[in-house]
Amino acid sequence: MLWSDSIPQLSVEDANGKVSELRIVAGSYCGTAAPSPPPNSWAAHDESDIETWTLSMAPGAQLTLPPANVASQRVLYFYQGDSVRLADRELREQAGAIVVADWELLVEAGNTPTEVLILQGRPLEELVAHYGPFVVNTREQPDQAMRDYRQTQFGGWPFASNDPVHGRERGRFAVHADGRVEEP
Repeated sequence: MLWSDSIPQLSVEDANGKVSELRIVAGSYCGTAAPSPPPNSWAAHDESDIETWTLSMAPGAQLTLPPANVASQRVLYFYQGDSVRLADRELREQAGAIVVADWELLVEAGNTPTEVLILQGRPLEELVAHYGPFVVNTREQPDQAMRDYRQTQFGGWPFASNDPVHGRERGRFAVHADGRVEEP
């Protein structure tokens, strides 16, 4: 569980005085690190090279992304603004772009405020099978996951109703795998 106020945000000014805001949801950027991931997740392993950043850029702002591990993959999703330049390629429509992860990459906003989502990580290199919300490793496992869910709802729902939300009087909270309850 990540609380909005625990996600680091950096303001980076380029040589022309234009500012980019970078929110570090996972991983790190220039020594600033996101909150620690769950200990049993792939993101908790250094070799995963997981990075999740959101980038808000002033018109004309530039930001250089550092190189990643050679085995990693990096995808940028340009979703707001009139254009964005990724090195020598300009995107004029909202789009996703797979980029070479182990090279520095200059990102430059067009003439309007620009928003980009940056996702990076080293592939798991495992088979993937999925059905509905279940993502597993073999074709048989989604069927087993569905049977388990139908039988126990993964241990049962611990709350008084099946509503997908709690009443406003409860406030914000998270129940972690170890049973610890966190309230901001």
